[in-house]
Amino acid sequence: MKKLVLFFVSLLSLLLLPINAKSYSPYDIISKGGVEIPFSEYKTKVDKKDLSHQEGTPPITATTLKESDIADFTPSKLKPEKIYDKNTFLPLKNDYSNTIKPFAVIGGDGRKKVSNTLVSPYNKIAYFYGENSKYGYSCTANVIAKNKILTNAHCVYDSDRKEYIKYGFAIPGMKDSHYSLGAYEVEDYLIPGGYIKEGKSIYDYAIIKLKSTPGYNIADKTGSFGISQVSKLKGSTISITGYPGDLNTKEGKISQYTMSGKVTSESSDLAFYKIDTAGGQSGSAMLNTKNRIVGVHNAAYSSGENGGPKMTSAVMTFVSYGKGW
Repeated sequence: MKKLVLFFVSLLSLLLLPINAKSYSPYDIISKGGVEIPFSEYKTKVDKKDLSHQEGTPPITATTLKESDIADFTPSKLKPEKIYDKNTFLPLKNDYSNTIKPFAVIGGDGRKKVSNTLVSPYNKIAYFYGENSKYGYSCTANVIAKNKILTNAHCVYDSDRKEYIKYGFAIPGMKDSHYSLGAYEVEDYLIPGGYIKEGKSIYDYAIIKLKSTPGYNIADKTGSFGISQVSKLKGSTISITGYPGDLNTKEGKISQYTMSGKVTSESSDLAFYKIDTAGGQSGSAMLNTKNRIVGVHNAAYSSGENGGPKMTSAVMTFVSYGKGW
């Protein structure tokens, strides 16, 4: 009799559950204005053939624009730089004690300044600036579609203030604070819900949609990166290229620096390496020897290595959707 009563109580509980209740996935997308797109919905819109490998594209027009100085690009009064942990380059108030410790430049500094940023792959690597109501952020981003760039979620969302950027721009191929491939303002962005709700490094990636200017989309001038899904990267050679704040501050100009090395260890979602990085390189692509994106650099970790999310199946699905969005 007790078993029968328990059965009916359990059945009644199930019947009382909301029929349309949404199940949460950390890969649900959150866009500008807080609009949510469930993972279960957008993954069905992604062509399966795009989930293993995607080709990059060449520039539509190879002609450069008039060379400009970043000091002349002032559509917004830049705000004071957000103060991050000087060692991890992540928000100071979050507890990353389980994973992230103070490492960045490991041993001697192996980063080299890029001499020609107008050739591939460097022309597709952009200096990114974003700001919310109080702070500004300097990061690195990578052109992946005609008007889309790939970077870190923490370059778009301030988890301390629970606030998204209100303004931003990307400038590809910058050298010595000068550029000739255009400057492109932010229109919209996509971020995994897992980063907003959990703040974990495995969800620290974002896609930004850019406005065209002046009459060109960013990839018209730069082309776009190819992207490859990966499960294992340990032992493979990758390069990290971006705009490091320490070296740029020292030089007094914004330029690209690059370094290559082996992936020394990995988890199912993250790759780790002893390639030197600094603040400002957040969002730099992990490029394999064919210059295809296989991950996104985001921070320094307690293992004594730098690292970031790999281009796993779930990340590739997110990126594939974002490219066509």
